[in-house]
Amino acid sequence: MTAYTFWHLHAISDIFWMVPLMGFSQMTLFGGYAIYLPELFPTRLRSTGTSFCYNVGRAIAALGPFTFGYLTGSVFAGHAEPMRYAG
Repeated sequence: MTAYTFWHLHAISDIFWMVPLMGFSQMTLFGGYAIYLPELFPTRLRSTGTSFCYNVGRAIAALGPFTFGYLTGSVFAGHAEPMRYAG
C-alpha cells in the first residue's frame, strides 16, 4: 500500500482514502508483531527476543533517510518528481 500511495497520489482528495489505508496496512504489522514474536522465544527470553527483533529493524531503518537523500539527489535527479521515484 505504501508503494501504491507513492505512485498514485495525484490529487489532494486522494489523501483522504489512500493515507488511511496505508496507515492501516503498516499498523497491522505492529499488531502482528505483538502476537507472533513472543511465541517464537522461550518464556525466559520472550521480552529480550521481542526487543531484539524490534530494535534490529530500527537500526536498519536508520539508514533510510541517507538512502532516500542519495536516491533523490543522485539516482533520480533527472526525473520530474525525484522524491516520488525515490520513495
